[in-house]
Amino acid sequence: MLEIPLIEDNIGKIRETLSRFTGARLVAVTKNHPVDAVIAAYHAGVRNFGENRVQELMEKRPLFEAEFPRHDGRFHFMGTLQKNKSKFFNNIVDSYDSFFSRDIYDSLEKKWNSPEDKKILLQINTTGEGQKGGLAISNLEEIYSLAEIILEHRVFILEGLMTMGPTPSGFYHKDNPDYIRDTRKAFSLLRELKEKMEKDFGISLPRLSMGMSDDFEIALEEGSSEIRLGSVIFGQRYLPR
Repeated sequence: MLEIPLIEDNIGKIRETLSRFTGARLVAVTKNHPVDAVIAAYHAGVRNFGENRVQELMEKRPLFEAEFPRHDGRFHFMGTLQKNKSKFFNNIVDSYDSFFSRDIYDSLEKKWNSPEDKKILLQINTTGEGQKGGLAISNLEEIYSLAEIILEHRVFILEGLMTMGPTPSGFYHKDNPDYIRDTRKAFSLLRELKEKMEKDFGISLPRLSMGMSDDFEIALEEGSSEIRLGSVIFGQRYLPR
């Protein structure tokens, strides 16, 4: 059963944390939760929502818009995109926050027809973990090559960068000094890359998306402009993966 008061209370506590960091915002990760969770978060003042499956977003967004016909919510896609799903981005995705493939770029360029302000974040792998997607932080040539294509073609709006911190496991978690050190390094690397790209390309990259339920406080300290939180807001997941 969805506990609406608990969701509202959790969002309130997160807002208190965010209030200490100018300009930082919350993206509520609603993947594998019912649309009622999205609606509850919207009522509590959340305006940005994250999903990692196109099919799930296709099912939820119409239900959400039936509840709020004149909403100001934004839906972020932050999963791995299959080429055959690109055409479904139209009218359901406001920002693609896990973009890192030239092949996907070519597919989206042809199929993501609306809205006109197609916003994307480059996903950067700052930890070196093989199970994580993204462009390797060590491969500056590849990062710059893809950024140049985006900026030159002007089909999409490059708004910033995204990364994930180290994966916790066993004793390696937020109370472990090694985990804290590695997490801080992963986030500081992304901030430094953002600053370098802004200088080298002469552009502004206002969005630095980093920080999830286990590490968002460290991310905020390292300059994150938006944190992606799911379990600390909604608790256990309801829908199958």
